[in-house]
Amino acid sequence: MVIFNGYKRAIMQNASTLRAAMAQLGLGQKDLAALLGSRPRASEILHGKRGISTAQALKLHQAWGIPLHTLLNPAAPTQTLQPDQITAAVQAALARFHALRTHRARAKA
Repeated sequence: MVIFNGYKRAIMQNASTLRAAMAQLGLGQKDLAALLGSRPRASEILHGKRGISTAQALKLHQAWGIPLHTLLNPAAPTQTLQPDQITAAVQAALARFHALRTHRARAKA
């Protein structure tokens, strides 16, 4: 499997950002696992082996108040996004998610 340097760097940045936010909030891997519903997934994210999906970023934002732009755009965590840009990104991701779920449901039928 080939992993592009920029992509791997973005995943590691995401893990670092998430670990720092969790430390400030006094949270640990168990808390992340409870939020995401999977202990192995939490471990993979915190160790930079897996990126954070849009749905997971939204959960983290809603539950812990971590700014979405730091989770959705890890290559530029200091970039200031306008609320409408964040809303548009989340809505687009949710639309893709719902389309995929509908496609899978039709395929099973």
